[in-house]
Amino acid sequence: MKSLLSLYTSLLCMLSYFSLNAQTPHTITIIKSTIGSNRFVSTSERYSSEMFNSDRAYTDTVAGIPSGYVLRYDSVNKMQFVVYVDNLYDESLGYWVGVSKDHGDTWARYYTGIGDCYPYYIKYRAAIPLIKNDSTLEVEVAEVARLSKGAFSNDPGRFGLVTDNLIMQINLYELTKDSDGDGLTDIEEEKSFTNPLSKDSDGDGVNDSQDRNPRRQIRINKYTALYKYLLNEKGICIDDSIVPFDGSKVNTNILSHGIAEFIIVTDDPGIAHVAVTNFTYLILSTKEWKLYKSKFISVPHRKSVTALKPVKGEKNQYTVDITENGGSGVRYTITEKKDHWVVKFNLLWSY
Repeated sequence: MKSLLSLYTSLLCMLSYFSLNAQTPHTITIIKSTIGSNRFVSTSERYSSEMFNSDRAYTDTVAGIPSGYVLRYDSVNKMQFVVYVDNLYDESLGYWVGVSKDHGDTWARYYTGIGDCYPYYIKYRAAIPLIKNDSTLEVEVAEVARLSKGAFSNDPGRFGLVTDNLIMQINLYELTKDSDGDGLTDIEEEKSFTNPLSKDSDGDGVNDSQDRNPRRQIRINKYTALYKYLLNEKGICIDDSIVPFDGSKVNTNILSHGIAEFIIVTDDPGIAHVAVTNFTYLILSTKEWKLYKSKFISVPHRKSVTALKPVKGEKNQYTVDITENGGSGVRYTITEKKDHWVVKFNLLWSY
């Protein structure tokens, strides 16, 4: 029998096929602008404008956010709002809103569900106020489409204009809505393929916002212990190590980077039910991944993790490849012993 999460995921994906606007979240409304003066130039406008100070873009902050990521700021009475970009849920960048109700002393941050340029580009220059009323923010956008891929995995590529002179209206009620009270908004849960009506989507006793593998219950066995070690930390482990089958070994000798969430596509239960700590992994089957891509045009960072591949001519020896976004990757040689694995760094590559 399918789990409730699996049934929810299937229903969610089927409904997306029948939506005329499935890739625009319900928190967003796009309307035509009556102002024709703020025309689309290019998606590189933000970084060529005299308003963008490259020397101070990542040292100065607005609402605790580096100013280079901030697209809009406005305030009224005690309320302050900032629209900015972040890469938590999007391989390139996604649009977020920061909200303060106490003159900027504390901030709550909300994901809009829209990727930067997927398909709307927020213009760097503002011709209208950010705050429309108590429940709505407005930013000027252009609908764009990608013309070519970038040279590197983290390069979004070139975009061309589809429709200019649009306004994106952001409904603050829908933006901040958290139906199950688990600390993740409904928009975040939709992007994560978790259940917005359940605090614990996989039923493992861990709240979704705290669960590093929120779609799969954790299993402890020799295979999940191995992948826990390989995936647990912030980057690529470079040491040779013994990994006990009980999962007690945690990799700490690493090359660090800043991404916090990844999608892993796998049908291997040893990978799917792994316990992780420093990252959130959204683990999808190949069928779920196909449905996910049909629903979202901007997706989180991805890791490709291979199942154990036997080394020809060697007893109990395997290789595992881990690749990020189809670019840089690492290969390990894995040897199975009586009660542990021996993990040896084998090969590193980058594109």
